[in-house]
Amino acid sequence: MKRARGVLCLVLLLFWLTGCSAKHHPPEADTSWIETLAVVVAQDSGQPLSLTLVESEVTRHLYQRFRLITRSQLETIADEQRLAGGRLFDPPTLIELGQLAGADAVLQVTVTGHEIEWTTTQRYRAHVSLAMQLFEVATGTVCWSCLSRRTKTSETISVAVHDSVSGAVWDCVKRLTGWESMVEGDGAMRVCSRTGLQLAPASDADGRRVTVQGVAAGSVWAEAGLRAGDVIEAVNGRQVSRSAIEFPRGAEQRCVSLSIRRGDRRMELTVPIAPEEALSSSGSGHR
Repeated sequence: MKRARGVLCLVLLLFWLTGCSAKHHPPEADTSWIETLAVVVAQDSGQPLSLTLVESEVTRHLYQRFRLITRSQLETIADEQRLAGGRLFDPPTLIELGQLAGADAVLQVTVTGHEIEWTTTQRYRAHVSLAMQLFEVATGTVCWSCLSRRTKTSETISVAVHDSVSGAVWDCVKRLTGWESMVEGDGAMRVCSRTGLQLAPASDADGRRVTVQGVAAGSVWAEAGLRAGDVIEAVNGRQVSRSAIEFPRGAEQRCVSLSIRRGDRRMELTVPIAPEEALSSSGSGHR
């Protein structure tokens, strides 16, 4: 009997761990078939949160990859078609609106939790939980989903809320798009271990430089001549913004042109790469 109970407890523990892993680490989505994406943001619980902030965080990542249709555009279509505004976030209505708008998919972003507390260290702590679902318009089915929760602390409410929203959105977006790494405006360094490159914001006053902190031996970046300490000023001729230098998968380009500064010298490097290792800067397309 004790042995049977032990086996049952072990099975339940494994089931619980598997469920947690699936919940917090959702599989990456295959978005290669999506050209036009409709984005809808809503809130179903928690303290009131600016949906405009959430939508702006989502769209600032996705506008480079997809042709986006925003909530306001969908609401206009709903008014024209005399669809009930309160039903805008029902899946059948979303699918219908997606079809009318010519979208391949609809991304529904729902704020599932938002709390602000005052800590004993006299700082504000913001908790934000998000759920994302990707609907395929042609079939009306959910083809991907993600849950995320972020907590950030700051001396001001606005910064705590913004950073928690930004982090929660990025947790899901990076899995939706397959992007491995991003150097963000908060100065945090994201390590792209798959491509063998480590980046961090440079100390320029205008914030439009990125410093290479590490290059893995044998990687395409090392073979092209990139070194730790190099400062990337432009990617494919576009000036780099330290708030958006990303590593998307599935890009069609076969090489990346880097404008770098090494000490007092400026150099141009061409990196031959496979599509999944493509490097893209803010504002560049990669479909």
